[in-house]
Amino acid sequence: MDADGRQGPARAHPSDQPILERKPPRERPRADDIGHPRRIDGPAFYAYTAPEPARLPAAHIGPGPAFYSPDLKEFIYPYDDMRAAPNPRAALLEFLETTYAAGADLAKWDRPALERPASA
Repeated sequence: MDADGRQGPARAHPSDQPILERKPPRERPRADDIGHPRRIDGPAFYAYTAPEPARLPAAHIGPGPAFYSPDLKEFIYPYDDMRAAPNPRAALLEFLETTYAAGADLAKWDRPALERPASA
């Protein structure tokens, strides 16, 4: 069911087990722009590191439209900016990889022990 209590129709899944499609809610939460250079209207991807390491807000992340929100203490990448990218999949992957690397490196995580090599 979605936020409005509606259940979407079941559809076939490659595993032959039914899954339910979700319909988007009529209203989406948003963050206000109080003390923030960018307004967050509509859906967005976000990333954070907890506890937040020092210097995380100044970390270099990508792609260009992504930014750090001091009010939310999260990196934000607006969905519409991702969709407008020449390669949306690559742009989203860049956001996810750069925000993870920034948090992991600044928090001094043992990345070799935590990460697996990418599968081909």
